[in-house]
Amino acid sequence: MCAILLGRNNRAGTGSIGYVARILIVDDHRANRDALSALLESAGHDVRTAGDGNQALNLAREQRPELVISDVLMPVMDGYELTRRLKIQFPDSRMRIVALSGYGQPSDRERAAKAGFDDYLVKPVEPGRLSTFLRSLQR
Repeated sequence: MCAILLGRNNRAGTGSIGYVARILIVDDHRANRDALSALLESAGHDVRTAGDGNQALNLAREQRPELVISDVLMPVMDGYELTRRLKIQFPDSRMRIVALSGYGQPSDRERAAKAGFDDYLVKPVEPGRLSTFLRSLQR
């Protein structure tokens, strides 16, 4: 497992000693994107958002995020196809791709793993759970 978080975090002016990551959030629901983005930005992370898989692919090419958090069910291109394409386009990348879904059954998690997702989060993600999850990626 690779560390994804780079650099010192003082963007919010809080003097925090956390770390900053380039994160791409992909969700077709604006409210979900905005809430997760605000939470991560308040912790000092560099966050970009996309409303579908095509937008996400373009942003990933430009920004090279360390972490992609993607909804799995979206129109245009779903999270499963997005993950497959990211893995093909960036085969040597250290980019982590995390599924974000309202479904948390073992079969949902298995399908996400088969599609290439590195991990799985269930909506709604509690701030404490998200912080714990991000810290686990540093190891």
